[in-house]
Amino acid sequence: MNSARNLFNRKSGGNVGRSMLVASLSVAAIATSVTGAYFTDSDAPTGSGFTTGDVNLALSASTAIVANANMAPGDVEYGTVTVSNSGSLELRYALKSVTTENVLAAQLDLTVWDESAEADVGTDCSTTVPATTLYAAADLGSTTGVKVFGDAATGAQAGDRTLAATASEVLCFKASLPSSTGNSFESLTTTATFTFDSEQTANNA
Repeated sequence: MNSARNLFNRKSGGNVGRSMLVASLSVAAIATSVTGAYFTDSDAPTGSGFTTGDVNLALSASTAIVANANMAPGDVEYGTVTVSNSGSLELRYALKSVTTENVLAAQLDLTVWDESAEADVGTDCSTTVPATTLYAAADLGSTTGVKVFGDAATGAQAGDRTLAATASEVLCFKASLPSSTGNSFESLTTTATFTFDSEQTANNA
């Protein structure tokens, strides 16, 4: 009786052991199968594209804005330049005048104004200077530079001119040698380089 019980237990134990092993393998197989069967997917909206704008200041003048090779006391010269923003961003700009010497440059008087300030608004500058000017009868420039209007420093500065994208404006220049100019100014030569500096206005206080 005991022998039969022991034999039964051994067989039962052996069967249980095999059942556990099989069950263990089955679990492993199921786990592997489930992991390999995960469905995945991904999607993305249409690409978010970016294009930077540009700042492009263009001038109509390809030669000297105003000049006289044989100036006498009392002479006055006029010039015109169209300033255009051919870029895609609004810009602000400033004007600086640097001359090759200081003596005659200080004697010559420069006046600059916006043509739209004239009474007869058009595209041509009048010889009649309007009441409002951008630079009124002051030195033509200097070797270290004279700020005609605005400031090339980054950010908004007093006197800066603002132009929207594709906009333009006409600036008028008048250079005069006072009739009171004496002999000490004979045979002098000076050349002024007008530099227009521009920058974007967006996010640039």
